[in-house]
Amino acid sequence: MGEIGFYSNASSPRFLDKLRHCLSLCREFSFSVSFVKQSGLSLIMNDLEAALRRGAKGSFIASSYQNFTDIAALESLLRLQKSFHSSFSCHFDYDDFLDGGFHCKGYLFAYDNDCELLIGSSNLTSFALERNVEWDLGASSSFEAYRQAQSEFDSLFESTHPLDEALIRDYAARLASSSFRWDMDFAFGGKNLPSPNPMQQKALSEIRRLRQLGGKKALVIAATGSGKTFLAAFDAYDFLAKRVLFVVHRESILKEAKATFAKLFKDKRTYGLYTGNQADRDADFLFASNQMLCRHLNEFDPKRFDYIVIDEVHHAAASSYKAIIEHFQPEFLLGLTATPDRMDGQDVYSLFDDNIPYDLNLREAIENGLVVPFHYYGFKDEHLDYSDQGLDGIAKMMADEGNVDFIISKMKEHWPSGKLMALAFVPNVETAERMAGRFSARGFPSIPLTGKSSSMERESAFRRLQDDDDPLSILFCVDILNEGVDIPRVNMVLFLRPTESSTIFIQQLGRGLRKSPGKDHVVVLDFIANSYRRSAFIPLALGTLSPAASLDRLYLHEAVESNFASISLPVHIEFDELSKKEILDSLSSFNFQSLRFLKQDFANLKSFLKLSAREYPSQADFLSVEPVSSLTHYTAKYHHDYFEFLSAIDQEDLPYFSQGQKDFLRRVSSFLPLVREDEFALLYALLDGPKSADELLPIGSSHALAVLGNGQEGLVRKTMAKSLVRREHGLYSLDVVLTPSFSAWLKDELDYGLGRFKKEFGVFEGPCRLLGHYRPEQVFLALNNDTDFYMSGVNYIKGRLVLFVNLNKDEVENESLRYEDRFLSPSYLQWESATGTTLDNGAGRRLLSTGNAMVFVRKMKKENGVSLPYVYCGQGTLLNPRESRNRAKTLLFDIKLEKPLPSYLYKEFYIDANPA
Repeated sequence: MGEIGFYSNASSPRFLDKLRHCLSLCREFSFSVSFVKQSGLSLIMNDLEAALRRGAKGSFIASSYQNFTDIAALESLLRLQKSFHSSFSCHFDYDDFLDGGFHCKGYLFAYDNDCELLIGSSNLTSFALERNVEWDLGASSSFEAYRQAQSEFDSLFESTHPLDEALIRDYAARLASSSFRWDMDFAFGGKNLPSPNPMQQKALSEIRRLRQLGGKKALVIAATGSGKTFLAAFDAYDFLAKRVLFVVHRESILKEAKATFAKLFKDKRTYGLYTGNQADRDADFLFASNQMLCRHLNEFDPKRFDYIVIDEVHHAAASSYKAIIEHFQPEFLLGLTATPDRMDGQDVYSLFDDNIPYDLNLREAIENGLVVPFHYYGFKDEHLDYSDQGLDGIAKMMADEGNVDFIISKMKEHWPSGKLMALAFVPNVETAERMAGRFSARGFPSIPLTGKSSSMERESAFRRLQDDDDPLSILFCVDILNEGVDIPRVNMVLFLRPTESSTIFIQQLGRGLRKSPGKDHVVVLDFIANSYRRSAFIPLALGTLSPAASLDRLYLHEAVESNFASISLPVHIEFDELSKKEILDSLSSFNFQSLRFLKQDFANLKSFLKLSAREYPSQADFLSVEPVSSLTHYTAKYHHDYFEFLSAIDQEDLPYFSQGQKDFLRRVSSFLPLVREDEFALLYALLDGPKSADELLPIGSSHALAVLGNGQEGLVRKTMAKSLVRREHGLYSLDVVLTPSFSAWLKDELDYGLGRFKKEFGVFEGPCRLLGHYRPEQVFLALNNDTDFYMSGVNYIKGRLVLFVNLNKDEVENESLRYEDRFLSPSYLQWESATGTTLDNGAGRRLLSTGNAMVFVRKMKKENGVSLPYVYCGQGTLLNPRESRNRAKTLLFDIKLEKPLPSYLYKEFYIDANPA
């Protein structure tokens, strides 16, 4: 009988360690698992690739059982199958064997003179391989048992479907229609009981799934008004919670939450408040303010509550919340928020082990009818100027008679039906008090509400505002109502304060989106003052409604110009012309390359791709979202490559690379985006091992091989400083230590580069593609230049005249170098030569005799510290040579382009489409 080994996540070695060890030695492997998650597959992907690369053969069966296997895992397996098509095959049990579920977990390994069989409870998920209580047995040298298992495996392999793109698409469609049903066997609702809405159903399913995998904490992100408190109550009901603690910072929210839980649990539990005004410490379900609870933590047993909810959890980085989370030991902790990303950069996600089972954004809430749509109008408020005003000055300007008249005129212009029930957000207490007085005197009964207003005053104001028989029309608010207050009948929201962040903008907008009988939309009036440098946050906030994953400057410019027509939602967004100009000016100066913005933008992308905080897209994944979100968008300024960017934002679960490997990646990334395939094609070929020149030259040019190789002059010395390829004994190989994880990362980068090149460039004539984007060194590369790269506006490269033109020269201090380069029309470029050029000297005669040029143009040298690429405008003929007024002696030419530039470049290049 063979040797028997027991493995778990507590054994030594662990099951994951054993799995990796077997892969490192086997000549053949067969895996049959019911559940495969990308998070689990990634733990052994490098080991799988390393085994296949050294010649092992592999077979794999995944299952659709309970719809648990995810699409990302199947796509990774398909990529592996394509890369090792002759040695690796994957099948997928899509039909679930009709009446029976596919639930086996078996790992078979054949060695040169032995065999091994691992069978137990572990699927390929990160929870199973790293966290759960799992039991597995390994039997080596048990040839009869191995033979029987292999026979069973072969039978299952024949009964399942070969994995391909079509099968993955079918399974994705199946998940879309049934993903929230597979484990929802608990029935909600019933006589006089509420039922979860579609958002809540999906979230409940994902939270339950997380718990079934061993998770004890979860953070749910859902848009304001979509029913987060009811979601918590439903989940506590599903959990069969006996003792619940609900924590938030506002007493009014606690009372609403208490009423919500009571609607579901009724008299099966007792309910109490724990605030400065009330202390029902012994209730089954306790609804507590964070400040009160924090002061009395020692009075509570850490295990008193089996289920805890932290509402408005973006406050949870505060010390009081951290103390509460650290003190209690519930069986499950749930966090709720609409805006988890704090402006101070503190991490909320880690408090919940980065478990985000569900994330519902405002766009999805509107699409699913969970909130009402809005009609947004942005106006330029000429009565306000933030250029040199303190808060006192702003308060006086805002309450000025002329400004009040202007606001009222816009309110009347967009008046909703019935009684006006408006919330107005103002910057400070003095403004709230002054505005309430001004508007009340004009026939709009108003009251100020501030952070100093008592709970009783607030609740009274909320009731009065929504009472048709009460004349109260407007609440002027400061320091409250950004979150957690339910005033469903509000039909108008006034933004009368500077937009400090897109997060606050969305929070304030959300106060008007709650559904109410007879309410089909809410009116939002935004008064945009002069010289407010953060007006860029307005389109950044509204841009979160877009299906786009990334919000770059060009997209936001076009969105503002078109009043966000591309978001395709039943909302109305409209800016007047003056406010458009104010916002566009702010966008032009907004730093889209700050690490803070890039980190948030990357988080938006991960949310768009449905990735958890611990996960991150592969480089090849960007091919599916570009040009909306580009990989080079994240690496352009501060970070030379993707690995360096991820390290800078403290992304978890990154592989370990040596400094030499990091330097190698930086040099490889310097080619991106590619302007020719050759370099990456050669590097890709060398991933498999050393090759001769005869083997490589059919793949890439000799020039490309020289660029990558040792001792190459010019480009290598300028852009890389060190070679990527070394030559020894007549064979070329990669000049880096290859480990499985590094090889996988490098392969991913090469896949991305080659894929993007095919996508953007395809087949084109000549050395450069018309309207393609190029850095100067890339032009030299594309032209097979073998000499040192030296940046100059005028270049002669292998008989070609190449011109690089910067249109905006505001940063140039030397007056003689501020050349008069500008487009006269879409077909004609006025170009000024370098200084020291006359009609009869050598430089001038060479230009005149050449006559034609390759023309590369960009708007300016740098934007937000990032060097902009040039656009190849094609071949141009140099016409009408004449002396300029430049004292440093230059010539002016009119360059006629072979093809006129397209309209999308008119704004970028300051082109008048209809010149006089």
